[in-house]
Amino acid sequence: MTAEVAVINKSAIALAADSAITVTTFVDGTKAEKVFNTANKLFTLSKYHPVGIMVYNSMSLGGIPWETIIKQYRQELGRNKFDTVADYCSDFFKYLDTTNELVNPNEREHIITRLLFVSFSKLSTRIKKASQATEVFEKEIKRLEEMGFSDGFNEETEEDVKNHYEQSIQDASKFAFKVSYVQGQKRRLSRLAALYLTRDEKLDGYSGVVIAGFGDKEIFPIVHTYIADAFVSGKVKKTYNGNWFPTEHKQGKVIPFAQDDVTRTVLDGVSPSYSNEVLKQVIKFLVDLPADIIEKIEELSDDQKKAYIADATTGMVGPAKDFLTSLERHAGENHTNQIEHAISVLPVGELATVAEVFINLTQIRKRMSLEAETVGGPTDVAVISKGDGFIWVKRKYYFEPKLNHSYFDKYFDT
Repeated sequence: MTAEVAVINKSAIALAADSAITVTTFVDGTKAEKVFNTANKLFTLSKYHPVGIMVYNSMSLGGIPWETIIKQYRQELGRNKFDTVADYCSDFFKYLDTTNELVNPNEREHIITRLLFVSFSKLSTRIKKASQATEVFEKEIKRLEEMGFSDGFNEETEEDVKNHYEQSIQDASKFAFKVSYVQGQKRRLSRLAALYLTRDEKLDGYSGVVIAGFGDKEIFPIVHTYIADAFVSGKVKKTYNGNWFPTEHKQGKVIPFAQDDVTRTVLDGVSPSYSNEVLKQVIKFLVDLPADIIEKIEELSDDQKKAYIADATTGMVGPAKDFLTSLERHAGENHTNQIEHAISVLPVGELATVAEVFINLTQIRKRMSLEAETVGGPTDVAVISKGDGFIWVKRKYYFEPKLNHSYFDKYFDT
């Protein structure tokens, strides 16, 4: 895993990322995980223009390291520029869809089989006997059908995907399920596979992609976010997660990615896990309270008790919503809004400091727990402004920079 953050106001955007990467391997059927603190997750998207890119979760796409993908694209882009960061995003993913340099059909087919195997295996754990398979499959199909399509996919391409990966579906099914589970289920399994590969469902080993900076005609910085899973039928399966940019009403923002619990604690004034537990327990208390009281009134008949409980429970809905709304308002007014107001007036250099602090706090929290230190290593920090472009504030190297002048001399060669 990882921790990344974007801190943005009208002047600039600061990006910060840790260096931890968790590698999972299987030795003689035994799962083993190892954490390395040397991964690069923050890059320039253009050598000449103020646009950067961060990647989190999986550090590869379709078996190709993101670092390789980004640097190949950067060379292809050269001195070209676009009016908006959205145009850079479109061009970047168009490059991934169309370039032959990244094509490895056999590897991609193998990865699709593995992804389907993981998704099918999760379903397999929910099936206790063969008679339950149809129910489990139909419930999962319904859940996926309620999702939107990933970018570039629709009902028509969904059918093409099902036909294209017929062999992968068969192989994944064979290894994920017992034979008795899948007898007569070929149609449902094909449908499930097509849904997994075309809908907004995060597949195993997905990547988060953050592209931020300034287009040539953009005065304020903007950040765009995506989830990318795999190459499906020759193009990237991705989902657009939205964007953020300063306005007159909202001029500063801290946007955490991946492991965001510590950042959210600072911004909201309370731990997300604690907040969720409080809300769960409050809702349970309000739902159970009418029955706990009314059931003890012996003078009431069973029908009267049911009627009173129903009325009381319905009457709880309004006050419960008001209670939750007041908590959210308090967090916003006394924590989040104050911090974001301060962010809106920070000088460029201070944005970098704040971004680094959020990553360091997450590292410390992980170190002070019994969990694996999945956030760690040096923190890379960059600031992107309209006038100065992409500026590295902190950056690690796997080599000694003083001994490798040729690396920097050739940076701008295309």
